[in-house]
Amino acid sequence: MKWLTAESRQKVRRFAKKSAEYYKTCAIMLCNTFVLFVLLNLVLLLIFKVRDSYREPPAEKYQSIRERYGMALLEKAYQDYDRNDLNALLDEYDHTGMEFESFTHFKERPRSGKWVNVDRNGFRHVKNQGPWPPQAGHVNIFLFGGSTGFGYWVGDEETIASYLQEYLQNHHGKAVKVYNFGRGAYYSSQERVLLEKLLLASSVPNVALFIDGFNDFGYAADKPEWTDELEECMDSGGRRPPESGPSSCLSKLPLMRAARHARFRLGFSSEDQPVKVPPRIFIRYPEDVEGDAKIIERYSRNKRMIEVLAEAYGVVPVFVWQPIPYYKYDLKYHLFLHEGDAKSSPLARAYPLMAKWVKERPITFSDNFLWLADIQEKSQECNYNDALHYNRKFSKEIATHIGRFLQERKLLDVENRGRKKGQDS
Repeated sequence: MKWLTAESRQKVRRFAKKSAEYYKTCAIMLCNTFVLFVLLNLVLLLIFKVRDSYREPPAEKYQSIRERYGMALLEKAYQDYDRNDLNALLDEYDHTGMEFESFTHFKERPRSGKWVNVDRNGFRHVKNQGPWPPQAGHVNIFLFGGSTGFGYWVGDEETIASYLQEYLQNHHGKAVKVYNFGRGAYYSSQERVLLEKLLLASSVPNVALFIDGFNDFGYAADKPEWTDELEECMDSGGRRPPESGPSSCLSKLPLMRAARHARFRLGFSSEDQPVKVPPRIFIRYPEDVEGDAKIIERYSRNKRMIEVLAEAYGVVPVFVWQPIPYYKYDLKYHLFLHEGDAKSSPLARAYPLMAKWVKERPITFSDNFLWLADIQEKSQECNYNDALHYNRKFSKEIATHIGRFLQERKLLDVENRGRKKGQDS
């Protein structure tokens, strides 16, 4: 700075001193703002935690099966399981879930484990699983149903689908391969759509087997699980907060929650918090006899639509009405339900109505319909691994009934009919 005059050097020094003071002031302000921001979020976090603790827990809060029943009762139900195997099986179910699928709304998430294996093509594995796509030299059966069809709380080789394949392999001349497309919370409307998707993708079975009854009465309004959340999303213009990224992290801060709450209180927003997708499946039952009749009519229409579609593709459709603990079963043998539960369940009223429909409409429920609702009438043991899902012994019994039915009605005597029709177009 020798080339500067004394006056210029003095001005530079004053500017540098002022700049340092400004920097120091700004740094202190930023630091204080950050500290205040952190303290404010901590205080709000504490307030919200106290506030939330006094709120009633959501009705749809998921409990693991161990939390719901306790290990002592589960070990009684799984008497032929080693304790370590039982815990491993339950662990695999506690860490599973659903993922989005077009048109059907959702499907079982692909996964791989010792007990539960779900193929990325949408079916659960069975013992000696057949290849995908199915081979023309096999008699290929696609099984559709809800969580009982999927086989919740049993292993891959202990499901109805797996036992059915084993039975038919031992009693039928040709190689039989069963593909388990059972999925939690599915009912006849979703199963019909799933069959359409598979046929559209040129996946044409010889036999399409539908196991229904329980879930159809659970979804009286013909709305699949999570429909309410999708409707709310669309009603809000289809805008939802991003699942990840900086804006998602900021939206989770207590200060942002306080801002959303303030907007809600001032009338600028219609909701206090973002919609949360329920973590599991929760069945809602109808409460009136008229509603039960409408559900049975809907099932009958779905059955007819499936039959028309199956005929066009050369597929043999088969329908099974499943057993439930609330109908013709002595609940004193049930480990997870009490005798009074049957009287309080709408299913105890709906199933006798369905039995009347089947008896009065022999044309609708004829050669391809199997009534299994009353097979527990003389049973004197627990057939369930929880309140509603079959244990492996009862799954095998159901599979045997289905296998005999398929053979007695000669429903497997097909020469790859689906390959002749559906795949040429």
